[in-house]
Amino acid sequence: MTVGDTHTNPAVSVLVPSYNRKPFLKLAIDSIRQELEEFEPGYEIIAADGGSDDGSVQWLCKQKDIILILQHNHGQWQGKPVVRRNSGYYINLLLKCAKGKYVCWMTDDAIIVPGAILNAYSYFEERLKTGERLGALAFYNNDWPIKKKYLGDITLNGIPIAHYGLFLRQALEEVGYYDEDYYFYSVDDDMSCKLWQKGWKVESYKAFICHCAHANLGARISNTEKALEDKKRFYFKWNGLLFDANEDVRNDWKEVEISDDTNVGRKFAVPYYFSLAQQFLVALARFDRKFLASVKRGLLRYLKTGRWVTQ
Repeated sequence: MTVGDTHTNPAVSVLVPSYNRKPFLKLAIDSIRQELEEFEPGYEIIAADGGSDDGSVQWLCKQKDIILILQHNHGQWQGKPVVRRNSGYYINLLLKCAKGKYVCWMTDDAIIVPGAILNAYSYFEERLKTGERLGALAFYNNDWPIKKKYLGDITLNGIPIAHYGLFLRQALEEVGYYDEDYYFYSVDDDMSCKLWQKGWKVESYKAFICHCAHANLGARISNTEKALEDKKRFYFKWNGLLFDANEDVRNDWKEVEISDDTNVGRKFAVPYYFSLAQQFLVALARFDRKFLASVKRGLLRYLKTGRWVTQ
């Protein structure tokens, strides 16, 4: 199968939003290629970038097996600010370009644990043959190096939630794509609830995605308020449908360990600690109190537990 054949009639479209994290992006793309290299039904990789300034765009342009959507999301053009788009907009942009029967969502700071997509694809196909209305298989994922265990069977008030997974493209299109009112957070929770509401099943499946927590710690810290806003927006939208007014949302999950977790997560080590050190020096120069306080908490936890955790 040649490179061109992967785009002709792919069975799986792997969709990757790119967020200015070139070293992690390379790891993510390599894991996709290794997973699907011999995948006979065909696949495509589609990436969307908002105008990264770390070399990601230039690197993506050279990858002949990747379809690149470039829509600038920062700076100015002809003296006017570029219109800022949220993650829901870019997610839908990727989805509307996908040709695969299935779509697999990846982030540029995650790695596929071998077998995840291949096994999920075979299982999905068998389930659909029985006539079941299966819309998504939710993968287990962790936050390296914070969590050694992988979280799966995630639910909100009993509704299965897919943060990473394999989705039937028809189901995502039928429910009206992703909600673009969210800044970034809760958008995947919202989609899982939309699928449930329309009668599509979301099931947990023991396939694994290793996610690097805080690949960009500074951005995570600065987005804290936006995360809270998205959470409130989610509660308001699903009030009376997913839960009653003033009722706390019950979040449940299961935890599992896998034998090759250390080998997979170790691939993040160099870019993760280099990025952290680089951000620390910049924060020190700017005297960024929030960032420095987060690093301090991580250091204190390391002294207590022997594990470096920033959160």
